[in-house]
Amino acid sequence: MTPKWYLEGTLGHGRTWLTPIDPLPFVIGRSKDCHLRLSSPEVSRIHAEIRQKDRHLLVRDMDSTNGTFVNSVRLTGEQELADGDILHFGSVEFRVRRHEPDVPAENSGEDELDKTGLWRQPVLTHRFERCEKEFRAMLSQERADAVFQPIVELATGAIHAYEALGRTTFPGLPPDPGGLFRIAEHLGLEKELSNLFRLRAVHLAGGLPRECRLFLNLHPAEMDLAYLLRVVDSLAAARPRQTLVIEVNEKAVTHLPTMKQLRTRLGELHMEMAYDDFGAGRTRLLELMEVPPDYLKFDMALIRNIHGQPEKFHQTLALLVRMAKNLDIHTLAEGIETREEETVCRQLGFELGQGFLYGRPVGGSGDR
Repeated sequence: MTPKWYLEGTLGHGRTWLTPIDPLPFVIGRSKDCHLRLSSPEVSRIHAEIRQKDRHLLVRDMDSTNGTFVNSVRLTGEQELADGDILHFGSVEFRVRRHEPDVPAENSGEDELDKTGLWRQPVLTHRFERCEKEFRAMLSQERADAVFQPIVELATGAIHAYEALGRTTFPGLPPDPGGLFRIAEHLGLEKELSNLFRLRAVHLAGGLPRECRLFLNLHPAEMDLAYLLRVVDSLAAARPRQTLVIEVNEKAVTHLPTMKQLRTRLGELHMEMAYDDFGAGRTRLLELMEVPPDYLKFDMALIRNIHGQPEKFHQTLALLVRMAKNLDIHTLAEGIETREEETVCRQLGFELGQGFLYGRPVGGSGDR
């Protein structure tokens, strides 16, 4: 049989899937009209296109925000693809494959096809192993950067805070945090990467107004209390004249005694706490009441296209916003990209907004 082209992705736990690069041209992005739809916030609505010229396969970026990369090199034009090349669309990674897949009979039934018709394959050598040397070198040399995205007051448009986001330009590594943390998790170095990003952020935040808060992220792997207390003490010493807000991921807000002790220590250091990605997983009503944060960041999946959602969706979200306000928690809508989304968020009672509508992440400047 004639070999065909595929994109190979991973489902985790050793499982992979293939999607045929068909029809051509083949469009990848977040839009429902794309041939391969990716839900990652790092992916633009129309992100990249793969086409055929003669017998060659070519890829080009469609002016995406976070770029398209071939073997970790960002595309600036159009490039020919070869079997085995690694493609990144933002932080989402695929391997280019050219073969006729041998799908085992037990994997070929209808129940083995997901909603986009992707064949699941049982075996694939972990692609990140080849990056271990580069990743460890990046950590040891502290070759990381930080960019800062504004958080604004919806009522006035004034900048309330900045969130620090980690990046790197180290050769051979994906530049975005999503790809980097996948490598870190494979190597068991999530804490080290997260800590490096924070250290670079507080160093590079010198160009930001001190009256604006600085949001810094914790990784779920960092939820050891003794370690956390050392982290927040060092951060407070590094930026003593700026209010720091520690973001705790939705997946990590599970152990109430740890959260209570962390909350107490942050208060002693005049630091604040935010719960990130609220609504992305289980609803944390118990944690909200037992250990209320200063900020509650509603996940962008709730905010995206909110103006097109039914009235009952708006009513439920408004109820959650009022509940947070009753607990003296500031509410923040993540991922606002349009004025229509902003208007509805303001009507529902959100105090703060964050997203591309107000500014893309940009670099700071280190303390002089």
